[in-house]
Amino acid sequence: MRNTMAALAISIMALCATPALAEAPVGPRAEVLLGWDSLTINGKTTGDGKWTKSGLNYGASFGYDFKVASGFSLGVDGEISGSTVRGYDQGAWLHVGRDLYAGVRGTMPVASSTNLYVKAGYSNTRAKLGLGGTTLMAATNSNLRAAIGVQQYFAKGVYG
Repeated sequence: MRNTMAALAISIMALCATPALAEAPVGPRAEVLLGWDSLTINGKTTGDGKWTKSGLNYGASFGYDFKVASGFSLGVDGEISGSTVRGYDQGAWLHVGRDLYAGVRGTMPVASSTNLYVKAGYSNTRAKLGLGGTTLMAATNSNLRAAIGVQQYFAKGVYG
């Protein structure tokens, strides 16, 4: 019983001694995006019926965050990105092009230099399908996008 009370007292002191969390971001922001992109097409007639290609995703993100409550901001979010995903199979080819995104984002601090964010919105991706040197079809695909992420602040205005 004595050990339980001591552990409880230490836990309460540790919670009371925890430094204040950072404020959620407020104002304009711009970001450089770099990541991994993967495309899977179902219905291939050979093998497992799937065709998957991967590449690099690159672009820029921008937005504006408004303080909603202490430690919470809500903002608008936009992205424009491209992809290096290219697929070739028996003379046919597929190129994934630009992706446009617009949505909303909520951010809250979880530590003194770390924020957690959740975002959702509309995404529109362009792709081209061809055979040999001829483009057979250029199409866009619209979807809803949802994401959760972490921002780690390294210096004023620099985070990853």
